Amino acid sequence: MSQHQVEEEDINIGEAYSKAEKFLDENKQSIGIAIAAVVIVVLGTFYYFNMYLPPIKKEAAIEIAGAQRAFEADSFNLAINGNNEFMGFEEIIESYGSTEVGNTAKYYMGVSLLQTGNYEEAIDFIKSYSAGDHITRATKEGVIGDCLSQLGEYENAISAYEKAANAYVNDFSTPIYLKKAGVTAEKIGDYAAAVTYYEEISKDYSASAEGRDIEKYLAHAQALMN
Repeated sequence: MSQHQVEEEDINIGEAYSKAEKFLDENKQSIGIAIAAVVIVVLGTFYYFNMYLPPIKKEAAIEIAGAQRAFEADSFNLAINGNNEFMGFEEIIESYGSTEVGNTAKYYMGVSLLQTGNYEEAIDFIKSYSAGDHITRATKEGVIGDCLSQLGEYENAISAYEKAANAYVNDFSTPIYLKKAGVTAEKIGDYAAAVTYYEEISKDYSASAEGRDIEKYLAHAQALMN
Protein backbone atom coordinates (compact mmCIF):
# COMPACT_ATOMS: atom_id res chain seq x y z
CA MET A 1 0.00 0.00 0.00
CA SER A 2 1.39 3.40 -1.00
CA GLN A 3 1.87 6.36 1.35
CA HIS A 4 -0.92 8.15 -0.51
CA GLN A 5 -3.34 5.24 0.06
CA VAL A 6 -2.44 5.09 3.76
CA GLU A 7 -3.07 8.80 4.15
CA GLU A 8 -6.38 8.48 2.25
CA GLU A 9 -7.52 5.56 4.46
CA ASP A 10 -6.61 7.54 7.59
CA ILE A 11 -8.71 10.43 6.31
CA ASN A 12 -11.69 8.11 5.62
CA ILE A 13 -11.49 6.57 9.12
CA GLY A 14 -11.21 10.03 10.63
CA GLU A 15 -14.25 11.23 8.70
CA ALA A 16 -16.25 8.16 9.73
CA TYR A 17 -15.30 8.67 13.38
CA SER A 18 -16.21 12.35 13.16
CA LYS A 19 -19.60 11.55 11.61
CA ALA A 20 -20.30 8.89 14.23
CA GLU A 21 -19.36 11.28 17.01
CA LYS A 22 -21.61 13.96 15.54
CA PHE A 23 -24.48 11.48 15.16
CA LEU A 24 -24.17 10.35 18.78
CA ASP A 25 -24.04 13.93 19.99
CA GLU A 26 -27.10 14.94 17.97
CA ASN A 27 -29.11 11.84 18.91
CA LYS A 28 -27.91 11.11 22.43
CA GLN A 29 -31.37 11.68 23.90
CA SER A 30 -33.17 9.25 21.57
CA ILE A 31 -30.33 6.71 21.88
CA GLY A 32 -30.54 6.98 25.66
CA ILE A 33 -34.29 6.38 25.49
CA ALA A 34 -33.77 3.34 23.24
CA ILE A 35 -31.19 1.85 25.62
CA ALA A 36 -33.46 2.51 28.58
CA ALA A 37 -36.33 0.79 26.75
CA VAL A 38 -34.20 -2.30 26.10
CA VAL A 39 -33.15 -2.41 29.76
CA ILE A 40 -36.80 -2.11 30.86
CA VAL A 41 -37.82 -4.97 28.55
CA VAL A 42 -34.99 -7.21 29.78
CA LEU A 43 -35.70 -6.47 33.44
CA GLY A 44 -39.44 -6.83 32.91
CA THR A 45 -39.00 -10.20 31.21
CA PHE A 46 -36.73 -11.40 34.00
CA TYR A 47 -39.22 -10.27 36.66
CA TYR A 48 -42.18 -11.87 34.88
CA PHE A 49 -40.62 -15.29 34.41
CA ASN A 50 -38.60 -15.46 37.64
CA MET A 51 -40.55 -13.45 40.21
CA TYR A 52 -44.17 -13.01 39.12
CA LEU A 53 -45.02 -16.25 37.27
CA PRO A 54 -43.75 -18.98 39.67
CA PRO A 55 -46.12 -18.16 42.58
CA ILE A 56 -48.99 -17.70 40.11
CA LYS A 57 -48.31 -21.16 38.68
CA LYS A 58 -48.28 -22.68 42.16
CA GLU A 59 -51.53 -20.93 43.07
CA ALA A 60 -53.17 -22.06 39.81
CA ALA A 61 -52.15 -25.69 40.40
CA ILE A 62 -53.88 -25.60 43.80
CA GLU A 63 -57.01 -23.90 42.47
CA ILE A 64 -57.63 -26.34 39.60
CA ALA A 65 -57.69 -29.43 41.83
CA GLY A 66 -61.35 -29.06 42.85
CA ALA A 67 -62.54 -28.64 39.26
CA GLN A 68 -60.52 -31.68 38.21
CA ARG A 69 -62.15 -33.79 40.92
CA ALA A 70 -65.59 -32.68 39.73
CA PHE A 71 -64.62 -33.52 36.14
CA GLU A 72 -63.45 -37.00 37.12
CA ALA A 73 -66.77 -37.54 38.90
CA ASP A 74 -68.61 -36.56 35.68
CA SER A 75 -70.00 -33.43 37.38
CA PHE A 76 -69.29 -31.32 34.33
CA ASN A 77 -71.42 -28.27 35.16
CA LEU A 78 -69.77 -28.09 38.56
CA ALA A 79 -66.36 -28.48 36.93
CA ILE A 80 -67.15 -25.60 34.58
CA ASN A 81 -68.65 -23.20 37.12
CA GLY A 82 -67.12 -24.25 40.43
CA ASN A 83 -68.74 -23.37 43.75
CA ASN A 84 -67.95 -21.61 47.02
CA GLU A 85 -65.19 -24.12 47.73
CA PHE A 86 -63.26 -24.08 44.47
CA MET A 87 -62.93 -22.33 41.13
CA GLY A 88 -64.43 -23.84 38.00
CA PHE A 89 -62.46 -24.19 34.80
CA GLU A 90 -64.01 -21.00 33.38
CA GLU A 91 -62.74 -18.86 36.26
CA ILE A 92 -59.36 -20.58 36.21
CA ILE A 93 -58.95 -19.69 32.55
CA GLU A 94 -59.89 -16.07 33.28
CA SER A 95 -57.50 -15.84 36.25
CA TYR A 96 -54.59 -18.01 35.12
CA GLY A 97 -54.95 -18.18 31.35
CA SER A 98 -51.28 -17.35 30.73
CA THR A 99 -50.03 -20.33 32.77
CA GLU A 100 -49.72 -24.00 31.90
CA VAL A 101 -52.55 -24.72 34.32
CA GLY A 102 -54.72 -22.18 32.50
CA ASN A 103 -53.92 -23.92 29.23
CA THR A 104 -54.85 -27.30 30.73
CA ALA A 105 -58.11 -25.81 31.97
CA LYS A 106 -59.00 -24.93 28.36
CA TYR A 107 -58.77 -28.62 27.47
CA TYR A 108 -60.96 -29.65 30.41
CA MET A 109 -63.37 -26.84 29.61
CA GLY A 110 -63.75 -28.00 26.02
CA VAL A 111 -64.46 -31.59 27.05
CA SER A 112 -66.88 -30.47 29.78
CA LEU A 113 -68.80 -28.27 27.34
CA LEU A 114 -69.00 -31.18 24.90
CA GLN A 115 -70.45 -33.35 27.65
CA THR A 116 -73.04 -30.69 28.53
CA GLY A 117 -74.13 -30.16 24.92
CA ASN A 118 -72.52 -26.76 24.37
CA TYR A 119 -70.81 -27.80 21.17
CA GLU A 120 -69.88 -24.47 19.60
CA GLU A 121 -68.42 -23.16 22.86
CA ALA A 122 -66.59 -26.45 23.30
CA ILE A 123 -64.93 -26.04 19.90
CA ASP A 124 -63.78 -22.52 20.78
CA PHE A 125 -62.19 -23.61 24.04
CA ILE A 126 -60.61 -26.80 22.77
CA LYS A 127 -59.13 -24.96 19.78
CA SER A 128 -57.54 -22.45 22.14
CA TYR A 129 -55.83 -25.30 24.00
CA SER A 130 -52.17 -25.71 23.05
CA ALA A 131 -51.49 -29.45 23.09
CA GLY A 132 -48.15 -30.29 24.65
CA ASP A 133 -48.19 -34.03 24.04
CA HIS A 134 -49.29 -36.54 21.41
CA ILE A 135 -52.21 -37.91 23.41
CA THR A 136 -54.02 -34.63 23.99
CA ARG A 137 -53.16 -33.51 20.46
CA ALA A 138 -55.17 -36.49 19.26
CA THR A 139 -58.03 -36.13 21.75
CA LYS A 140 -58.23 -32.41 21.01
CA GLU A 141 -59.06 -33.20 17.38
CA GLY A 142 -61.38 -35.98 18.53
CA VAL A 143 -63.37 -33.56 20.71
CA ILE A 144 -63.67 -31.19 17.76
CA GLY A 145 -64.89 -34.10 15.64
CA ASP A 146 -67.50 -35.09 18.23
CA CYS A 147 -68.77 -31.50 18.46
CA LEU A 148 -68.98 -31.09 14.70
CA SER A 149 -70.78 -34.40 14.39
CA GLN A 150 -73.34 -33.29 16.98
CA LEU A 151 -73.81 -30.06 15.03
CA GLY A 152 -74.46 -32.06 11.85
CA GLU A 153 -71.24 -30.90 10.16
CA TYR A 154 -70.35 -34.45 9.19
CA GLU A 155 -67.72 -33.82 6.53
CA ASN A 156 -65.77 -31.51 8.84
CA ALA A 157 -66.20 -34.05 11.63
CA ILE A 158 -64.67 -36.78 9.46
CA SER A 159 -61.70 -34.53 8.73
CA ALA A 160 -61.22 -33.93 12.47
CA TYR A 161 -61.43 -37.66 13.21
CA GLU A 162 -58.78 -38.33 10.57
CA LYS A 163 -56.51 -35.76 12.21
CA ALA A 164 -57.18 -37.38 15.59
CA ALA A 165 -56.36 -40.84 14.26
CA ASN A 166 -53.09 -39.65 12.73
CA ALA A 167 -51.97 -37.19 15.42
CA TYR A 168 -50.80 -40.04 17.62
CA VAL A 169 -50.86 -43.43 15.93
CA ASN A 170 -51.34 -46.16 18.53
CA ASP A 171 -53.39 -49.29 19.21
CA PHE A 172 -55.86 -47.54 21.52
CA SER A 173 -57.01 -44.14 20.24
CA THR A 174 -56.33 -44.55 16.51
CA PRO A 175 -58.96 -47.28 15.94
CA ILE A 176 -61.45 -45.30 18.04
CA TYR A 177 -61.21 -42.31 15.72
CA LEU A 178 -61.07 -44.42 12.56
CA LYS A 179 -64.32 -46.08 13.60
CA LYS A 180 -65.92 -42.71 14.36
CA ALA A 181 -64.82 -41.51 10.93
CA GLY A 182 -66.39 -44.60 9.37
CA VAL A 183 -69.69 -44.29 11.22
CA THR A 184 -69.88 -40.59 10.32
CA ALA A 185 -69.07 -41.33 6.68
CA GLU A 186 -72.04 -43.70 6.61
CA LYS A 187 -74.28 -40.87 7.84
CA ILE A 188 -73.58 -38.92 4.63
CA GLY A 189 -73.80 -42.02 2.43
CA ASP A 190 -70.09 -42.25 1.73
CA TYR A 191 -69.93 -46.00 2.19
CA ALA A 192 -66.71 -46.37 0.20
CA ALA A 193 -64.92 -44.12 2.69
CA ALA A 194 -66.49 -46.02 5.58
CA VAL A 195 -65.20 -49.29 4.14
CA THR A 196 -61.70 -47.80 3.91
CA TYR A 197 -61.74 -46.79 7.58
CA TYR A 198 -63.12 -50.14 8.72
CA GLU A 199 -60.65 -52.09 6.61
CA GLU A 200 -57.77 -50.19 8.19
CA ILE A 201 -59.02 -51.17 11.62
CA SER A 202 -59.48 -54.79 10.52
CA LYS A 203 -55.99 -54.92 9.04
CA ASP A 204 -53.91 -52.93 11.54
CA TYR A 205 -55.91 -52.88 14.78
CA SER A 206 -57.78 -56.18 14.91
CA ALA A 207 -56.76 -56.75 18.56
CA SER A 208 -58.29 -53.45 19.71
CA ALA A 209 -61.74 -53.13 21.24
CA GLU A 210 -62.98 -51.66 17.94
CA GLY A 211 -61.29 -54.41 15.95
CA ARG A 212 -63.18 -57.19 17.70
CA ASP A 213 -66.50 -56.35 16.04
CA ILE A 214 -65.35 -54.29 13.09
CA GLU A 215 -66.22 -57.04 10.58
CA LYS A 216 -69.94 -56.46 11.03
CA TYR A 217 -69.46 -52.72 10.41
CA LEU A 218 -67.36 -53.54 7.37
CA ALA A 219 -69.92 -56.00 5.99
CA HIS A 220 -72.72 -53.48 6.53
CA ALA A 221 -70.88 -50.68 4.71
CA GLN A 222 -69.85 -53.00 1.88
CA ALA A 223 -73.44 -54.15 1.40
CA LEU A 224 -74.69 -50.57 1.20
CA MET A 225 -71.85 -49.60 -1.13
CA ASN A 226 -72.93 -52.28 -3.60
